[in-house]
Amino acid sequence: MNQTHPIAAAVNPMRQAAIDHAVEVTTAWLADVCAGIESGADLNVVAPYPRSNMSRRDYLAAQAYRNLITRLFETTREGYLHTSPVIIGERRPDSAKAILAQAAADAAASFDAYVAKLTGKIGDCTSAEVSGLLWFGSTLTVTKNDGTTQRWNTKQIVNCSILGKLFNQWPTRQQK
Repeated sequence: MNQTHPIAAAVNPMRQAAIDHAVEVTTAWLADVCAGIESGADLNVVAPYPRSNMSRRDYLAAQAYRNLITRLFETTREGYLHTSPVIIGERRPDSAKAILAQAAADAAASFDAYVAKLTGKIGDCTSAEVSGLLWFGSTLTVTKNDGTTQRWNTKQIVNCSILGKLFNQWPTRQQK
């Protein structure tokens, strides 16, 4: 990506704020996930193994949720059978840090892809200026090489995949 392009120069100052916002949303999401889980609960009740007769989407979602719980909490199996209780223990001390670091890295990559796509969509220009914040709605005003002015509206959306992974999207539309 060309960092000297007027669009990149105008939008890049919001990069760190977008990363911080993604980490904030992920922190709140993790708090919601952990709020309903008590130490001593059975993992097979809280997050049961996916059943083979589930749809693929439901199977992957159940598997991802179970993996998230085992990533966040210590677990102890109380037997050797597949159906034996798996007791949820204390929270793993560094598990949230790793998830938040990954959320920050994903947000940075997503932001860079957004800037590259926006630069490609708008093309060459002589100047660009941004007003507002991405997640509340921003307007990019661009002066093209031929002297015309275009306005592009963007609003950040945080979505959650079927696997329980949060990701950013920045739909951008030209104002008519």
